[in-house]
Amino acid sequence: MYDKEDDVYLLLPTFQNVVLDVMDDLRDLGFDPVLRDGLRTFDEAAANARKGTGSALSMHCYGCAADLICRVHGWGCAKAGCDFFEALGRVAEARGCVWGGRWRNPKTGRVGWDKPHIQGIRVSEQNRMRRIGPGADVAAERDALVRKHFKV
Repeated sequence: MYDKEDDVYLLLPTFQNVVLDVMDDLRDLGFDPVLRDGLRTFDEAAANARKGTGSALSMHCYGCAADLICRVHGWGCAKAGCDFFEALGRVAEARGCVWGGRWRNPKTGRVGWDKPHIQGIRVSEQNRMRRIGPGADVAAERDALVRKHFKV
């Protein structure tokens, strides 16, 4: 079954290229990465927020965030003793991404709660991205913010 949120080509072009590079880097390390969540609708983001697994104004809704998981263990790498998410963090940060594995969960206070998540803008720029908006008519403006982050 095809899920649009698993389509890397729906992400903003600059971030899409970085995600593909991160996935290649992980393959070079012997992992089999899968994009599990890229572009989300605001309804999907709101549902995740209600479950406590995301933000209603997620950067996924703007095409500049992605969740990568291990094809072998899915979301359960830690339980399987697989260090996929730690490798993801190292590789993604080396490429200039922000890694959710460093974040503190606002509800529980636990650090490292969003290890599959990478994004193409700093947390301090998220409100700027939200002000630009989600529409296709401003995608170039959103991509310009991502290019600025990666200094492209």
